[in-house]
Amino acid sequence: MATASLEPCWVKVSRAQAHFDAVNAEIGSFLNTRPYSVSLQNDPKTNDVIVEADALQEPPSSWSVLIGDCVHNLRTALDYLVTQLVKAEGGTPGNRHEFPIAFDPGYYSEHVPRKLAGLSKGTVDLIETLQPYTGRNDWRQDLLVLHDLDRYDKHRFLQVTAYVLGFWRIITAASNGVATPSYTVPPLGGRFEPGQEIGRVTFESSDPNAKLEVRVERSFDIAFDETEAAAPGRVVLPTLVACFNATRRVLRTFA
Repeated sequence: MATASLEPCWVKVSRAQAHFDAVNAEIGSFLNTRPYSVSLQNDPKTNDVIVEADALQEPPSSWSVLIGDCVHNLRTALDYLVTQLVKAEGGTPGNRHEFPIAFDPGYYSEHVPRKLAGLSKGTVDLIETLQPYTGRNDWRQDLLVLHDLDRYDKHRFLQVTAYVLGFWRIITAASNGVATPSYTVPPLGGRFEPGQEIGRVTFESSDPNAKLEVRVERSFDIAFDETEAAAPGRVVLPTLVACFNATRRVLRTFA
C-alpha cells in the first residue's frame, strides 16, 4: 500500500480544533455566569427536605453552528483521507469518494464499490477494520456519533440544553435523628426539567428538638438534548473529544 500524504486531513483536524476551542471557551464562560440554581424546600406533607434544580437561561443558539462546524471538519478529514489514498495508489479522486462509516457489514459491502472505488483490496480491508461494527464497545463507536452529528447538522440545528447536572450530592448533618437522602436525578448527573425535584432528604427522629442541616454540592454541564437523535443526552465537550480521538486514530493508521 502506497504512503499517502495526510497533510490536507490534518489541516481539517486543526480547523476543527479551532471550532472546539471556541465552543469550550463559550461553555466555560456560560457556566461561570451561574445560569442555574438549586434550592431547598420543605414538603409540608412529609417534612422531607426537597432539592429542586432550575436553569435560568438557555445556551446560545450560536453554539449549534460552532459544534456543527467542528464535527463537519472532522468528518471531512476522513473523506480527505480516502482522496489522498486514491491519489497515492495512482487513481483519480472523484466526487463520490468518501470514508465509509458503517454500522453493519452489509452496509459496508454495499457502499465500498462507490465510496472506495479504485483502492486496493488491502486498503479496503484495512478501512473495514476501522468500522464501528468491528468493535462494538470501543472507540469505533465514536465514528458513528461523528457521522450522525455531521449528518444531522446538514439538515437542522443540533439542540443542546443547559438542564444537565454534571455531578451532585446531598450532604446532611443531623442531631438526634437519621437523615436519608434519595436521588431523583442520579449523583452521576443527568438531564432535569426546570424546577424539577432532583432529590430529597427524609429525616426521622423522636426528639422534637432534633435538627437537620442539608447542603448540596453540584456542578452543571451542557449536553445534547435528549430529543437530539445524533447524540441524545451526551455531554457536549467529552463527546467532541471522543470524535477527535477517533478521527486521529483513523488517520494515524495510514501515517
